Amino acid sequence: MAQTQCDLQAESADGVTVFHITGRITAPALPMIRDRISQAISRSGHRGVIVDMAGVDFIDSSVIGFLISTLKILRGAGQDLGLTGLNTMSLETLRVTSLAHILPIFASLEEARQSMGD
Repeated sequence: MAQTQCDLQAESADGVTVFHITGRITAPALPMIRDRISQAISRSGHRGVIVDMAGVDFIDSSVIGFLISTLKILRGAGQDLGLTGLNTMSLETLRVTSLAHILPIFASLEEARQSMGD
């Protein structure tokens, strides 16, 4: 069985869950990340998810589809998604695929949190 090469830590406050991810995000890691995000979405009063990728050094193509499906699920639940901490390579991948215009990307974690304010 393939091991995940990333670590996921979560913190919740004021209806927003921030997932701090470190390492390499590849297809084997996505079920664990998806489960943790699903748990957050289901909480009463939850307003959104921020994915902090400051510690991520690689994403593969499966992550792009995952981010789009997560955005759709969150919006369907009346919640928001924010991405922050993208390294140059990850940001360029999203730009080349034109997803930088669809996915909400923020320059800082604080900016992402503010976007989900009341």
